[in-house]
Amino acid sequence: MKKTTLYGGLAGLLILSACSKESYYKPATYLDKAVNVITSLDDNTTQVSTAVYAFDLTFSDKGNYGIISVSDLTIDTEKYNFVTQQQNFSSDGFYELFTNVTSPTVSLSNSSFLLTPYFNNPQVVGAEGSANSPNIVVAQYTLNNKYLIKTFHNNTVFTGITNTSYIDRATGEEQKMETNGIKYLLELNVPDDSGKANLSMIDAKFSNNPNERPKEKIVVPGLDVVFSNEGIVATGENIVPTMVEGGEGTPVPAFIINEIEFKTTNPELTDCEITFIVANYQYNGAFTGKYTEVVK
Repeated sequence: MKKTTLYGGLAGLLILSACSKESYYKPATYLDKAVNVITSLDDNTTQVSTAVYAFDLTFSDKGNYGIISVSDLTIDTEKYNFVTQQQNFSSDGFYELFTNVTSPTVSLSNSSFLLTPYFNNPQVVGAEGSANSPNIVVAQYTLNNKYLIKTFHNNTVFTGITNTSYIDRATGEEQKMETNGIKYLLELNVPDDSGKANLSMIDAKFSNNPNERPKEKIVVPGLDVVFSNEGIVATGENIVPTMVEGGEGTPVPAFIINEIEFKTTNPELTDCEITFIVANYQYNGAFTGKYTEVVK
């Protein structure tokens, strides 16, 4: 008897189960509206737009196969809608991976389409490993030999390790702290405002002081965003953050964000580094983490 796995998707739940001597078929459709970072191979210019990715999957003990549909992908003034050829995909019960995908209507090359559970979904952040995490697409492909396209998302939570250094007020000595408790939410607004982003620190605590409790949410608004073939960079200086507690937000000038930088660090745009200087250089911080695992 094969192992039974349950996980959630945007379009429904998928239950995989089978007996070793019987075929089984379980069709399922998953949707994800993703941000697309689009780089022209002619002049290396980059633009961003959203598109909907639909995965129509069939699971069988004789092989898994499916079709991917991409709709409302706008590049310059042209809108692209296309489907792939039906082909097999690999799966471990959580991840579905299509590679070397082709289409009857457009040219696709260097393609990888990964459907993966989004355990860091802002709706369920803190419930890592939740069975109800939606699925998202992590894709890279070249379209019509003209555009390199990589997917990202408008609301993305990164988890990992934060290291901070600060001056202990009682002793005047420099102290250091390492924690995996701080989460970082990058909020884009593509396509309405592709040049700005908010970065929030969730459950933020920057020192070992037992009297400092984690801050529910620190929102750093209005970062400048640059999209390129190299990735995504968001930066800001001297920004007054908003402290959110119990759903109420209050600007806190004493906790000014002197410098902050977010940048993606891998070709799939799933990993990032964040550096920041807070409260007039009282705290220096550096974070490395990711929003999902990449399967190749």
